[in-house]
Amino acid sequence: MTMSPSNLGHLPAEIISSIIQHISEQNDLLSCSVVNRCFYRQTLPFLWRYFADGSPPDSDEEEEEEEEMTPQSVNSLMQQQPPHPMVKYVQELKLCSRWTETQLMQLMARVGPQLEKVSMFSGRLLSSPDLQPLVGYWSRLTQLHLHYQNVTLDFMMAIAQHCPQLRDLLFHGCPRLSPDIFAPLVKTGIRDGHAPPLEKLKIQTTWDDDIHWNYQTILDLTQFAHLTSLSIHAGAEFIHDLIATIARMETWPHLTHLELVNLGSTGGDDEDDEDDDYDEDDDYDEDDNENENDDQLIPIDDVVIPIIKTHCQLRHVRLEGLHITNATLEAMATYLPDLTYLGLCSISHLTVRGFRRLVRDAWCLERVDLPNCYIRHYEFPEAVFEFDIDDSCNEDVSHLDQEGMDRIRRIGPQGICDDDNDDNDDADDNDEDKAWLRQWQRSFVNLRLYGSGVA
Repeated sequence: MTMSPSNLGHLPAEIISSIIQHISEQNDLLSCSVVNRCFYRQTLPFLWRYFADGSPPDSDEEEEEEEEMTPQSVNSLMQQQPPHPMVKYVQELKLCSRWTETQLMQLMARVGPQLEKVSMFSGRLLSSPDLQPLVGYWSRLTQLHLHYQNVTLDFMMAIAQHCPQLRDLLFHGCPRLSPDIFAPLVKTGIRDGHAPPLEKLKIQTTWDDDIHWNYQTILDLTQFAHLTSLSIHAGAEFIHDLIATIARMETWPHLTHLELVNLGSTGGDDEDDEDDDYDEDDDYDEDDNENENDDQLIPIDDVVIPIIKTHCQLRHVRLEGLHITNATLEAMATYLPDLTYLGLCSISHLTVRGFRRLVRDAWCLERVDLPNCYIRHYEFPEAVFEFDIDDSCNEDVSHLDQEGMDRIRRIGPQGICDDDNDDNDDADDNDEDKAWLRQWQRSFVNLRLYGSGVA
């Protein structure tokens, strides 16, 4: 019996499209497009759904550099006859080159109404008045990422009016954001009788961005009832009041990702530290501002633990420069059963004992990052130490991976000699480490005995 060769051209177009939608690599899509005419037609929407005119200027990715296209060449591509497939199919747009207002308006007039995701890099792109007229073309927009742009209240009003499906918003390095920057989204939601649909919000700033949040900013943030992911960089006092308010009001019931970065710990100089970015009232008390750095050194477990208790669905937590202690780690192990990732940076009050207790009790935890937490590699042998030739004096561990956590869990609770009535963890760390290592060695002896049937 002879077998006829299979003919992919006989597959229904719907089946081919269903197969291709699971392919993400651009080279693989290009290969699919040359199989036959049917594959070519079904591949085009996926091949041209994403377009970038180059790589971000601050990209650190070690990949092949994308061929950069000038705005003139992109618009020429749009105007060719017959129309380029990108004109019909592009849904995700990333702009990294320098565009003028006229060039952007020409581009958006052709592809804007079908765009779902837009990313704009580099402050050279536009000045603040130029962003607003573009928004009118973005009726289907669900994701907006702006890097180093001047975002104004007028622009946010336009977003609230023309982008009712916006779910993902990122501002990276955007200077002088208004304290009322989220108010247009909130007011539009109230007017339409529902909470703003925003699900992911990321605000990454520095001291140099000169942002003056106030308590009204916190109240506006609490109105995003559908929020699942929040990342915000701000001063210590603002973060303190934010998490205290969220815990008290029990908002964000769907929150699974939380990242809070205290800008006071990320390298602002002394002069910058004197300018606080939080202003609860129009007339801010300068005496409180002068003592802010001292307040940052006081553990704030009493503020952080309540938000952990009221948001038990958290799976991804990253805290930088927040002075928590082992009490917060214990609360995470107790109240966050689905915690899979924990990132802690520039926190000096944590101990090896606290991390071992956390790993022992949080069984879903897969990775812990702990740079600049002053945990020495000889104190924590299960953690990963990455030697840096440029910083040979640094003896701190960088992270705890799955292998290291498995080593801790194999020993179990009997491997950690805890004294629940002794709160002086620092004084006991050395003795506890020695006892823990002895128990770790004994566990392998016991394993061999049980495995051989002797025990």
